[in-house]
Amino acid sequence: AAEAAASGARAAQARLDADRAAGLAGAALEENEAAQEEELMVLEAVLGEEGFEREEEAAPPAFRLTVAGERARGEPTAVQLRVTFVVEYPSHLPPRLEIVDGVAAEDAPLVRDSLLALFYAQREESAAAGE
Repeated sequence: AAEAAASGARAAQARLDADRAAGLAGAALEENEAAQEEELMVLEAVLGEEGFEREEEAAPPAFRLTVAGERARGEPTAVQLRVTFVVEYPSHLPPRLEIVDGVAAEDAPLVRDSLLALFYAQREESAAAGE
């Protein structure tokens, strides 16, 4: 997962640098702001107060996301993440991610790298599809 995340980060940064050099990044960054606001509204509507807490005064936008589920043995569990948008999200780069609770410290890098690798893979698929 770490190598996939690192590879994705290099490719995304190269794409951002190329877009900046071609003068295309400005429009994408403006679109990002609208997309971020829409994403915040959707997350709040879908997850409600139990799973989503927006940090109203945060700039750039930030929120806490709580994902509840069950462990393999059926025990309830929850993971809480703090997500902070960056201006290059979602067009080029992922948001900053902090694991707040629910993941052992020794497992946190694997979880973070896995989420980053997933972002980059889905971003690549969207780019290949022309989205």
